[in-house]
Amino acid sequence: PGEVAAIFEAPLAYLLDPRHQQVRSAECRGRERHYYEIEWDGRRIWGATAAMIVNLTRRLAFEDAWS
Repeated sequence: PGEVAAIFEAPLAYLLDPRHQQVRSAECRGRERHYYEIEWDGRRIWGATAAMIVNLTRRLAFEDAWS
């Protein structure tokens, strides 16, 4: 419950669109930290989950560039 508020599905094409992948920042222990966030249907995907989606987006774009 402290980590996951709900389980839901979002369209992969939406998640992989860099226009929906926002960089946000917050202060944590006196330092500014940056993280990714994707908003979909009133829900917030952020932190490690959003970072994995951004990484997948970049890898797919890289593979596509070399094909």
